[in-house]
Amino acid sequence: MIMDRAYEGDETRQLLLCLEMQPVVPPKINRLNPWEYDRELYKKRNEVERLFRRLKAFRRIFSRFEKLDLMFIAFIHVALICDALFYLTRGSMDEANRAATAEKIGREIELLRAKLKTDRNISQKSQNPGPAKGEEEKKNGNATMPKV
Repeated sequence: MIMDRAYEGDETRQLLLCLEMQPVVPPKINRLNPWEYDRELYKKRNEVERLFRRLKAFRRIFSRFEKLDLMFIAFIHVALICDALFYLTRGSMDEANRAATAEKIGREIELLRAKLKTDRNISQKSQNPGPAKGEEEKKNGNATMPKV
């Protein structure tokens, strides 16, 4: 488990060792008995933190606009795809173009969501044609008494 230097306490390291995990954390400078750690693996921690920073640049992710977990995870996937595309075209795009492209993709996704919602409403209405004759009058209190 890769951890920040703030979590390098003896108790935390011992807990990870008991759980059969290898702690990858550098010792603090003032440690009397410093330990060895995998420096190359620890450098990967920075890459992960930068990825989360880039994901938080997508407004829908950091403010959690989506109510459904499925839609939230789907947008995280879209954001990761955008991030991968930005990484591949890193030399040919500046930061302003990246932000504009990300915003454009977000608008396209919003349009797709609206279309999906409209299509879903139309299919639900076709499956549920509405109240039977006289049911609407009963709801409104305008029902006429049957003739005897």
